This record gives sequence, C-alpha cells and structure tokens, in this order.
Amino acid sequence: SPAATTRLALAPLAALAGQPDARRWLLRSQFLPKTMEHFAAAVGKRDAQRQVAAIRALADVAGGGGDDGRREVLRAGGGELVQLILEVLASAGVAGHRINDDEDDDIDVILKLPGLAADAPKNSVFQTQLPIAALEALLLLRNLCFHTEAKAHVTANPRALDALVAAAGASDPGARAAAADALLALTHNGQRIATLLRKGRRPARLRRFASRASKAVAAGTSGRANADVHAAKCLDVLVREVLRVGDAGDDAFGHSPDSTLLDISEADDLRGIGREPSDGLAIGPAWVR
Repeated sequence: SPAATTRLALAPLAALAGQPDARRWLLRSQFLPKTMEHFAAAVGKRDAQRQVAAIRALADVAGGGGDDGRREVLRAGGGELVQLILEVLASAGVAGHRINDDEDDDIDVILKLPGLAADAPKNSVFQTQLPIAALEALLLLRNLCFHTEAKAHVTANPRALDALVAAAGASDPGARAAAADALLALTHNGQRIATLLRKGRRPARLRRFASRASKAVAAGTSGRANADVHAAKCLDVLVREVLRVGDAGDDAFGHSPDSTLLDISEADDLRGIGREPSDGLAIGPAWVR
C-alpha cells in the first residue's frame, strides 16, 4: 500500500495510546509487533516514507502511552528496534565513528556505520535539516530513553550512545535538542551510562558541542529558538553535572540534571518542553519538527 495509506492506517490506532481506557487494549494487541515487522521491512527495502510511517506510530505509543507505552515498545522491539533506528540514522550519515584520530576533526565528522547504508551521505549532520526519517528516528529514540529499560539496550549497543553523541553536534537544532534530551534522560539514575560518556573523547566532543550550542543561542540565526535553547540547556547540564569537565557555556541554563526529565505526556509547557506537535504525528517537543 502507498506510504500515505500506511500512515493513515497506523496513526489512529497509535493515537489510542493517549487514551487510558484504550491504551490497555492497544498494548495487549498485536499492533506493536506488527508495526515492528513493518518497520523492519521498510528499513530492509530502504523505503524512507514507510520508515517514517512506522517510526511515527511507535513514537506515538512511546510518547502518548506514557511509561507503559515506552515499556511495551521496548519489549516489542528490543535490541532489534535499537539496531533499526541506528540503520535509519546511518542512512543519513549520523553515527559515531571517527574519520581519523585528529582531535580537531573527529568531533566534527560523522560517518555511517560500517556495512550499513553504503550510499549514505557523510555530511547530513552539517545540514540545517536532517532527512525526516532520521529526525523521526531520533525523536523515537528520545522518547524511549525516558524509560529505565532503555539504558540496558543502549549499553548493550555502544553505537547507540555514539550516535546520540554525534547527533548532539548536528547542525539541525531539532536533532541536536532530541539527542541532548535523550542523553540527559539516560544519565538520570544511570551511572553506567554516565561512566560510558566519560570515556574516550566523548567528554571533549560533548563539551565542544555544548559550547557550539550556546553560541547558536547567542547568534539566534536558526529560526528555531526553542530547539536551540533546549539543546544548549541539556548539553550544559550534561557537561557540568554529569561529565563534570568544567563550564560548558552560559550560566543562563539550569544546573539540575533532573530539570528536563519531564514526562512528555504530562509536563507543563515550559520553553517547549513536553509540548506535542499540532499534527499529532509524533509525540514530543514541537520544536523538533
């Protein structure tokens, strides 16, 4: 079926996750396993439009369904879901491998995962707008990272952590904000993740990205102020409170590592945090899209 038809079929069912009475039945049904099958097939065929349809459905459940929705999406997808998300990101050139060991280059160059998406562009991370499938994949991963079970899946696949670190340095403000939000959520009561983020050149990269994000806020030229501010705030907290490698940027951003850990289905609208997009296609901050 055409991708638009697929989306029309998946969206109303996924939206039921936002209704407490309907959520229980949705999560007990075969909706999530079938959506996972559809997602895997779309990735295998490199069908970006169908990838978006499946990712948005999963993101709807992981967002609107609250903690129960996130848990069931993780259990239905498991490590396979994380790997599929990485493949979508890799197809847009977003991953965490260095081109060489030069300190000035490795924090700026994003390469595709080896053996995946051989035709992936290597410079998507420098574009002002990531491909929509990659942005939706980051949003889905961000939603899932607010569940405690996500930590095990990320630690089991170090490339997931590297991809999030890489995306935190993206030129796309929405991608940068979603990735930074995910990293901050993972480090909440996640000492293992925090320890991994302190290894290798991840601290240097994140500090550089935090400084760059702070400068983006000061410049105010992206036209997406909420995304710029949120990314800078999250990265500042990561560097100061989690990595503890010194001041990242401006003191205008909060210092509590819990300051952005709001349930996206219940949080008040504070600087765009917790606000759902008006079209309802993907639960998450409005500024991501």
